[in-house]
Amino acid sequence: MQNVVMADMDGNIAFQAAGVAPKRILHQGLYGVAPTPGWDRQYDWNGYVPFEQLPSSNNPEQGWLATANQKIIAANDPNPLTGAWDLPARYDRIVELIKAKNIHSVDDMKKMQGDTLSLASTPLLELFKASQSTHPLASQAMEMMKNFEGDMKVSSSGALIFNAWADQLTRNLFSRLGYLFSDNYGVRNYRAPLLLQIKNPNSPWCDDPKTQAVESCQDSSNKALDKALDYLSKEYGNDPNTWAWGKAHIAILEHRPFSKVPLIGGLFNIKTPFRATAFLST
Repeated sequence: MQNVVMADMDGNIAFQAAGVAPKRILHQGLYGVAPTPGWDRQYDWNGYVPFEQLPSSNNPEQGWLATANQKIIAANDPNPLTGAWDLPARYDRIVELIKAKNIHSVDDMKKMQGDTLSLASTPLLELFKASQSTHPLASQAMEMMKNFEGDMKVSSSGALIFNAWADQLTRNLFSRLGYLFSDNYGVRNYRAPLLLQIKNPNSPWCDDPKTQAVESCQDSSNKALDKALDYLSKEYGNDPNTWAWGKAHIAILEHRPFSKVPLIGGLFNIKTPFRATAFLST
């Protein structure tokens, strides 16, 4: 399925979730997130959701529309499309930018599409900046961490440190799930459960079951920073001043067909650092 947004020369705007969606029995709980017991009729499809019952909006009162993989439901018939919605952080950021001005220019829209502030990161900043590390590069890294406010711009070393830390913290908390975590991490986003658990500084998920001590979320965060700095130093060298988000995130545009030529194929490709962006569509 796709979220389609439209506008015409007369100022009309509309949104339509377009595609074919299975109509599932309400309240069965899974909604396509995981395999279901095929012998249990409560998980059967009941045909397909009629087009007129798919989520849509036409000239809403607020005067704007935005979609960024946030949860959407139809007002007239809340058919559950999935149980695996993305965090609404990108949508929330788009809404912030839209509401910041009454009238937007083309340049405003360009800036919005290039915005790099991650609202999925800002709730973690307090724990991140309070982290302590025994790593040899900790003092340099922590100086860069102080200035990081969630902006994932290409040149940011803080963004790279933050994301390496968040990755290790996620692993600390959820790797005890075994293959349920390892087989899905990267495919499914664990930021929502991570944010949920750190709301409680003494969440049992922050405790390492392999140690006798009972660790708090701050303890787990400290360990995550140690692991993150170890990883970053091995991957990008021992000078944190040279670390940057863009060095770790390179977009490769392959030439077809010359990129397939042995030995020299790479000469025809274009490589460029890319930034994280809050924007998907407005």
